[in-house]
Amino acid sequence: MRLKSTLLLLGLILTASFSPLKATHLVGGSLTWECVSNGQYVFTLSLYRDCAGITLPSTSQNISGPAGNIVCTYISKRSMSNQCSTPPNGCLLEEYIYRSSPVSLTGTPPAAGWEFNYSTCCRTTYINDASSPGAGFHLRAIMYPYQDPATGQVLNANTCYDNSPSFGQAAAMEVCDGPFFFNHQAMDLDQDSISVAFTDVLSASNTPTLFGAGYSAQIPFPDTSENAANGPVVLDPLSGNLQIETYNAPAGFYKNCLKIESWRNGQKIAETFKELPLHKLPSGQCTANAAPSVSIDTANYPQIQRSGNTYRTTAMNNDTINFQVLVQDFDFNSNGVPQTFCVSANGVKMNPANPSSDSNCVGGYPCATLSPFSSNGYCGALAQAFEFNWVANCSFLSAGLRGRTSYLFHIMADDQACPVSKMGNITVIVDLFPAASGPPSLAITGGNTSGDLDLAWSPTNIQADAPFDKYILYANNGPGTPFFAIDSVMDRSQTQLALSGLAFPAEVYMNQITGSCRSSSVNSDTLNSDMILALAGAEAFPFSIYPQPSKGLLHIEGLGALKGVNRALLLNANGALIEQFELDPQASSWDLNLQQVAGIYILRLEGEGQAYHRKIILE
Repeated sequence: MRLKSTLLLLGLILTASFSPLKATHLVGGSLTWECVSNGQYVFTLSLYRDCAGITLPSTSQNISGPAGNIVCTYISKRSMSNQCSTPPNGCLLEEYIYRSSPVSLTGTPPAAGWEFNYSTCCRTTYINDASSPGAGFHLRAIMYPYQDPATGQVLNANTCYDNSPSFGQAAAMEVCDGPFFFNHQAMDLDQDSISVAFTDVLSASNTPTLFGAGYSAQIPFPDTSENAANGPVVLDPLSGNLQIETYNAPAGFYKNCLKIESWRNGQKIAETFKELPLHKLPSGQCTANAAPSVSIDTANYPQIQRSGNTYRTTAMNNDTINFQVLVQDFDFNSNGVPQTFCVSANGVKMNPANPSSDSNCVGGYPCATLSPFSSNGYCGALAQAFEFNWVANCSFLSAGLRGRTSYLFHIMADDQACPVSKMGNITVIVDLFPAASGPPSLAITGGNTSGDLDLAWSPTNIQADAPFDKYILYANNGPGTPFFAIDSVMDRSQTQLALSGLAFPAEVYMNQITGSCRSSSVNSDTLNSDMILALAGAEAFPFSIYPQPSKGLLHIEGLGALKGVNRALLLNANGALIEQFELDPQASSWDLNLQQVAGIYILRLEGEGQAYHRKIILE
């Protein structure tokens, strides 16, 4: 009756806390968000429990955010284990899923981001842990600010500019002695670039838990430091493919935390974290068993490049990506019958429930397909081939993402063996490019301090028959202020433009819209209009510079013992930064060693809110 009373109390108060008795069986979880529309966000909290312990509550749980608590309602639970996992009754871990109703977020996150988190006490016991028993449990996800490169504006969260990266893998990590392969199947609905890494396991905000001797946040599993026969812990940051090899390691749970960073146009936009412990069975409990082999024969598909378990290829609009995946498993069961393996596929452009269907993937129609050649479907024995097929088109390009969009497809084979099934997996990365287009080469050719500016550029190296829309010029009202589109050029052959009415000094850059997908190129170098003073030699310059011309060694001396200069910038004749030096602001003279080829350059000296320019010659 005492236990029932405790559960009832938890249900009534609707808090995120567990009693210490329950929390000792809390082993991991994750926290993600999706923006559904108009600044309305839905958060999903997943908690993993040790099946040998007490069940988790089916009452609402709270996560903390920048505007207070967010209530997540219990949705369902499911087993994360295979049919013969132990203990007990085929259950190793269970996942409890809690989800919020749509909640409004408005405002711009600070540079350090908004942290959404779930904290409670206490953790289970881990083999690789050196923290005090019952250390706290802290899950987090971070939303970062994002500056739109087209406008220079930092976007408000109510514009729904990002969905968090997420994890597609639903299985537990249960291992015996020998090699082990796994993938958490990182993915991003917005098709931002993602990077996967191990990171700190937290007991509270900014409070890492301690690891035992030989272990760390970056190497949380047994390696050669525990046993020379072990292999290294290898995690591919692009695909998320994980490989370890361990022998005679202590049985039990090993804590770890996986982080997915998502990046857009060179800006980190989100981080999500997942704690899924590795469970090692006793060495004598396991039988010899190899993971299924999953591979693509790159000799037959030379356009696909392989690195370990990661395969990569490129595509443009309307290209068809087609290849075969071969799965092999030549292990036999004790009764002499070949092991059965089952194949699954996941990714934002795949339907995990039916990989042969080109619809109902989270990334929208048309989806990629993985279809079996055999009538056995997705389960078979010995060897079986599958056909991957996908037609890329412009609709797959992420809105506002310049350059390529990378799609990840995770393909896994599970051998269904007991006591622990083994998994073979590969990740296929398809880099979709809108067109072969680099940035224009922009230069300042003249102007004045009244806001007139003359520009010239070299056309980018694109195919002669590639569609062209326009060049777009962007400017701001001075360094550190937002950029805005100021003019456009619709004629592909035009390579000069005179601007007027600019602030002085102002910064400018350009890009072009081209290619079959009418996508923006990357930006040109950003130039500062105060270059015209250096080009004209009309700016006051209270320094002596010699020798001129120079072979690279340059002496600078402030006239009248001028001090306060703290930085020297070397710009090319187009005004782009190519070298930078930090100077002693207490000194009145400095020596530079310029590592550049012969030519004309601009030297910019900065300090105490002032900037000075002078044309120099290297020979």
